[in-house]
Amino acid sequence: MALSILSLIFLIVANEMFSNQRILFNAQYGISMTPLECYNSGVDSGLKLSYDEYIMVCSVVQGETAGADLYWSELVAEIIKNRVLSKDFPNTICEVLTQPNQFDAIQNYYNCIDINAVTYQAVVNVFSNKDYLTSHYLDGATYYCNPDILDTSTADWFNNNLTLTYDAYYYSNGYEYHHKFYK
Repeated sequence: MALSILSLIFLIVANEMFSNQRILFNAQYGISMTPLECYNSGVDSGLKLSYDEYIMVCSVVQGETAGADLYWSELVAEIIKNRVLSKDFPNTICEVLTQPNQFDAIQNYYNCIDINAVTYQAVVNVFSNKDYLTSHYLDGATYYCNPDILDTSTADWFNNNLTLTYDAYYYSNGYEYHHKFYK
């Protein structure tokens, strides 16, 4: 019994030690990096993210986008960044991502879900000082929703209290995703 417990502990520690070394590859975008290499490649826009914060943001973006393309992933990452920079929201990654009723996908962080290479790169793109695919679309938006699934009172709240900055459509596997972005 003691040997199997020690073996289990070794596997958990080894997995944690080497998880940063997993090579991530996405042929469409030519991304071939470890999560740590992505993080070290320039996550900094006045927001000094720790590696744990970076993984937290990546986990939420992965869950919110269901592993979509770079464009869609950048949009969600930018909402998170805009919230941290906004006076209307908490000023830390953890507080923004764990606010009640905001990012249900935060559970992906605690459940250690797999994150794809595109998501890692999208978060680096948005949290760096680089120009990225969606950098000119959201105009400071801090909210987004799928208007096709909202009840009338929630849709009215978005439309009456916020300013629409971008209306986005994404097509994947024959399904159309629709989100509106507001500030």
